[in-house]
Amino acid sequence: MTEARSPDELAGARSLIQAGSGLVGATAGAWLGLSLTGGQGVVEGAAAGAAIGSVLADIGGRLLGRREKARVGGAAIYASRAYEERIAKGDCLRDDNWFDSRPHGRSIAAEICEGTLLLAQREHEERKIEFYGYMLANISFRPEVDEYLANWLLNLADELTWMQLVLLALVGRKDDFQLPDVIVGETRGDWTQWGLHQQLSDLGYGRRELVMASRAPSETGSGSYSIPARIDRRLVAAELQGAALWLYPLMWLHRVPARDIGTAIDLLQPDSAD
Repeated sequence: MTEARSPDELAGARSLIQAGSGLVGATAGAWLGLSLTGGQGVVEGAAAGAAIGSVLADIGGRLLGRREKARVGGAAIYASRAYEERIAKGDCLRDDNWFDSRPHGRSIAAEICEGTLLLAQREHEERKIEFYGYMLANISFRPEVDEYLANWLLNLADELTWMQLVLLALVGRKDDFQLPDVIVGETRGDWTQWGLHQQLSDLGYGRRELVMASRAPSETGSGSYSIPARIDRRLVAAELQGAALWLYPLMWLHRVPARDIGTAIDLLQPDSAD
């Protein structure tokens, strides 16, 4: 049962939604399926709405700056849209204990919701806010993602820059674009291009291993193949792997605008450094 909320808490929650609607581009009164009635949020009647509504009521009572309110409210609105979209398609919310209150405290859903909205609150790259919202919603439909994996993925999403999310989208949609024939890590001295290569390297060949090009076997003089195989560092050979196989669908990175992917491609072109 959802705890009753005071008028001040409900007013705080509504103020977050109103602030977030400016960031999202909705009218101030458009709650996009997320309502607060007696402290219970409702997203198309789904239990997930209770978690969002409850957390918004909690966060709404805190002292937040104007942009912080907009980011929290914006993430909640994007999550609400994603919930509505998936439920309208006939997708079912997870039926494990995700939304159940636990003896020692709140539901897992409420904790993950708060964690996501607090990430949004602190996020200075506001283009990431939309994708935090998608992630919050989509986790509620994936019982394979337990609370430990969910928290780790949230922390990872927080660590990545907006451009790194664009680069993950680029690799995930590489068949839709003409990628430059470049070797990751090899640049011609332009600092912007160097920075993009560093971010690509961090994704794929540093500690994260979210993107890895195919491992091409190197042929010996005898016609056999040596072990270990060399890593093919061409951008065109890159594939998503590891945690990226979760981040890409949960954050709906296929919705990263094509113009942003196009900008990254242009900046990676070998002649862009001239």
